[in-house]
Amino acid sequence: MLDVKGLFYGRKAIKKALGEYGFKKSGDGYVYTENILGGQFFIKVTVKGDELDAAVYDGDTQERYFLFAVEGAEGAFVGEVRSEYERVLNSVSDRCFSAAEVYRESTAKAVIKYAEKKYRTPLEFLWHDENSIMRRRDNRKWYLVVLKVRREKLGLDGDGLIEILDLRAPAADIPRLIDGENYLPAYHMNKKSWITIPLDGRVDSEIICALADISYELAKGKK
Repeated sequence: MLDVKGLFYGRKAIKKALGEYGFKKSGDGYVYTENILGGQFFIKVTVKGDELDAAVYDGDTQERYFLFAVEGAEGAFVGEVRSEYERVLNSVSDRCFSAAEVYRESTAKAVIKYAEKKYRTPLEFLWHDENSIMRRRDNRKWYLVVLKVRREKLGLDGDGLIEILDLRAPAADIPRLIDGENYLPAYHMNKKSWITIPLDGRVDSEIICALADISYELAKGKK
């Protein structure tokens, strides 16, 4: 289930974009509604400041529909509602909110911008802090993880935090890539299928973007 708070963490609402998208001024906020599944349900999205709330309602009774949000609830119908809910919120995030400004390194910003534009996969802050992930839209598998970690935890010289990227890599290539400086054993991920790259400029952003493409394909998995 989509983590709404995590999807919009660190993002700023763009008032002009809200109006262009179809949001209507309501009190001290903005409201958008969209019918789904032929009008059987509708989604109501409310934005106040930079905070967003979203809910699904039954088109006939006007009562709030909760089943799609229940963990473990299955079935084709529930899945359709859940899919439409996620589609709408991802669209609002893409078109009505600025990109999250959490990371300072230019390399981090360049790679994030590249992946967001090419794959339309926004950063998701699942832990509601400065650590985030990107995942494929089709199967929801992660392909990038952006973290702030203390340098000593990675065996790097110096003090303080460093921004890093975890991404998938072909298992056969990992022993060759790892050099202890530019490419590190995966931090908090499976070291057999992931690697870590510091985002402080030691590896060119174009190289990292090419590796992100590989990671995206690896996240597709087997058919």
